[in-house]
Amino acid sequence: MELSPLARERLEKAGELSPEEKEKLRHEEELTAILSDFYTGKLNDEGLWTRMKTYIDNGQEELVKEMQIRLVYTLSLGGSDADFNNYSSGILILETLKSPNRYPEIETSIKNIEKTRLEYEDERTRTFNSMKSSIGDQVRRAAEQMAEQNRNSAGMVDIESSIEASVRNSQQWRQFVVKYENEYGRKFEDLVNKLAKLL
Repeated sequence: MELSPLARERLEKAGELSPEEKEKLRHEEELTAILSDFYTGKLNDEGLWTRMKTYIDNGQEELVKEMQIRLVYTLSLGGSDADFNNYSSGILILETLKSPNRYPEIETSIKNIEKTRLEYEDERTRTFNSMKSSIGDQVRRAAEQMAEQNRNSAGMVDIESSIEASVRNSQQWRQFVVKYENEYGRKFEDLVNKLAKLL
């Protein structure tokens, strides 16, 4: 595998490291390069599996586990569904390389994490829409009054954007977000740590 110039430089500077430490550093650089290709879409699940299988063939199953752990800790509560699905799929496909593997347990754990993510998004959206609804009437009335005072501005008021901005700037929304993200953040972190322990 071709290492990046930065990786080669780090290896060269590691002259005083033991052979084991140099080998560990080289593997870390290799995993980082593979992961980078996976994150950027240069490598799909099948490609990730093929690249990591070489480590299994060399008796280095611990590097597959290390790659899975890196993928686990890139899962995020507010990240995109596409990223979540991609990283989860990577974790699962790598589990098939291990013998014995814990595929069913890991799949269940990932589903629990996904359920928490969906609950988080649903609750956040529901609360935002509820606040939008209660503030909406006030903003519409203010916009109508402005339009009556200056007929030329009637078409210039973007009521929907004004309502959303009012909600996002409200003390009530900010308090909700802080409390809610702390609560779900802790729950999500616990589930991610449990998944990492299964690997």
